[in-house]
Amino acid sequence: MQYREEHQIEFSECDENQHLKLPSMVDLLMQVSEHQLDKGGAGTDDLMAQGKVGLLRSIILILKDCLRRLKKLL
Repeated sequence: MQYREEHQIEFSECDENQHLKLPSMVDLLMQVSEHQLDKGGAGTDDLMAQGKVGLLRSIILILKDCLRRLKKLL
């Protein structure tokens, strides 16, 4: 399965050398992944309807918290 999505890199997503920051890249990967899952019928709402979202949601929340902490360090 292939999924493609366009995104224009914003100034705030780059470092002083005009390279994409690691936390920004991970955010983009997660965002695109969520969009792909939604489009394929396996998004959070779809999984909730099947009673399967608990673990997936927990992992997403943990990753988002880690990213927030990483952004503060960089």
